[in-house]
Amino acid sequence: MIPAVSSPIHKSLLFGMTEEEAIVAGHQCWYNTIFMSHVPRAGAIRDTKGITKMVADANTHEVLGVSMVAVDAGEVNLEATAALQFRATIYHFIDLLHLYPTMAEALKIVASRSSKIPPNSPAVRNSFVNFEKAFKSLENDRYEDDNSVFGHGIF
Repeated sequence: MIPAVSSPIHKSLLFGMTEEEAIVAGHQCWYNTIFMSHVPRAGAIRDTKGITKMVADANTHEVLGVSMVAVDAGEVNLEATAALQFRATIYHFIDLLHLYPTMAEALKIVASRSSKIPPNSPAVRNSFVNFEKAFKSLENDRYEDDNSVFGHGIF
C-alpha cells in the first residue's frame, strides 16, 4: 500500500481501500464519516472545513482504508499507514490515547462514532480502564508493562 497526500489549499489523505474497492474485494463494509468540526484540533486552528472517512470490514472490524480532506491531513499519514500495515481494527483506534489536540485524533473520533459498536463493548470499557491505569502509572513516576497500560499489547 502506498499512501497518497496532496497539498493544495486543503490537504487530502487517502490510504488503503475506498468503500467501493472494499466491496469489490468481497468485504462486507462498515464505514463512518465525520465532519472536521468534531475534531478539537480543527476547532483550535479555526479551520473546520473537511471530512474524515474510515472503511472497515464489518465482520472482523479490520480497518481497510482511511481518507481525509482537511488542513494538516498529512499529519495523520503516519498513524493511518502504521495502523493498516499492522491490520488494526476500529477497536484499536478507540483504545488509542492521542495527544490533544491533534488532527490524528480524528481517527479515534470516526472509529468511536460507529452505530455498530455498543457503548458497553470491551473496547469502550477498556479505554476508560486503560486511561486510568496510564495516569496512575504517571503519578507513580514509573511505567508499567505495555500490556497492562494499553490493554492489548498492540504498541
